[in-house]
Amino acid sequence: MYFFATLLFGFIGLALSLLIRLQLYQPNSGTALLDWGPGEPGEFYNSIVTMHGAVMVLFFASPLSFGFANYMVPLQIGAKDMAFPRLNAFSFWAFLLGGLVAASGFLLGGAADVGWTFYSPLTSLEYSPGNGVNLAGAGLVLLVMSVTASTINFIVTILNHRKP
Repeated sequence: MYFFATLLFGFIGLALSLLIRLQLYQPNSGTALLDWGPGEPGEFYNSIVTMHGAVMVLFFASPLSFGFANYMVPLQIGAKDMAFPRLNAFSFWAFLLGGLVAASGFLLGGAADVGWTFYSPLTSLEYSPGNGVNLAGAGLVLLVMSVTASTINFIVTILNHRKP
């Protein structure tokens, strides 16, 4: 399931990258698609750049490795399954929900527009008055919970379920 969800986020990141390239193809052309949303015209472009970076690094590349590990660790050590299957399921659903919460700012009228590094001064209310930064932060908290749960599951599985 990790593979399919990360592929979904990968396609979302690819679509956002195509929108970035579309704008860079003809700068200041007033592309109607990229001027959509509340606020000034450049804010939506910044939101696309922010979400592209966050999706590709945090919700595609990292979880792809966890999906690969979920498949390979039991095979490598001879275990039937991971040590805690329910913790594994929680980890997956927390990751998926975190990605959806982080991206939901687009639908709620104010996605995060602070760059994919979430640079601190730009995340203050003065520069980002909407809920997009808060939603992205909540999505990252869910992602960290997912990564922590997966890591605990991997460690326990490797230490306790290894075949002699």
